[in-house]
Amino acid sequence: MAFTGGLTNGMSAADFQMYCNLEQYLSGPAAPMATVQKLPFFSVNEFNFFLRLQAAHPDAIVLSQVQLIRILNVDVSLLIANWNAQGQGPGFPNIKGQISDINLLSLDFVLLTKTGKVFYVIELDGPEHLLDAAVMKDWVRLQAAPITTPQDKKIIERVNAWQRDKIKESAVQSCGLPFERFKNTDIGSVNEDALHQRISSRL
Repeated sequence: MAFTGGLTNGMSAADFQMYCNLEQYLSGPAAPMATVQKLPFFSVNEFNFFLRLQAAHPDAIVLSQVQLIRILNVDVSLLIANWNAQGQGPGFPNIKGQISDINLLSLDFVLLTKTGKVFYVIELDGPEHLLDAAVMKDWVRLQAAPITTPQDKKIIERVNAWQRDKIKESAVQSCGLPFERFKNTDIGSVNEDALHQRISSRL
């Protein structure tokens, strides 16, 4: 890549020098990035469930970690209004921020027909996605107290994760797509036939 023009489009001498420096850097050998490392695409539970989904629905295309905006056109302001009208959750103050970030959310599994039509959405939940009375009690306490410990941060992150899950569920169901949650602990007890029947019964 070579820059052959002069100082155009109002580019100052300093900007031009910065551009040249960047061009020289990019055209050189790639520098190793010690902070970047490969990660497995699936967790063990996710991969096992993925294989079972494929076996249960061999005629379907099974996708994983699909961004919500790939299958939905979300009216964020309307979703906020619907959420508030339904009284979802204990009135989280960060609900608007959570919904505004909906474009960043992903769905664990999306099933497509052979023609590419989405027909089913599945979320696989671990214990970190569930709330109990103790977590909610701590969350309420933290609304009036500073967050000072790693445990406090975990409580907030857990409630935020639950909230994001509910937002995804609400968005998917609002457009009429079947949506279902499976617990990690259920994977071992659900065989392919039972999984096929469970999904087919919702179609």
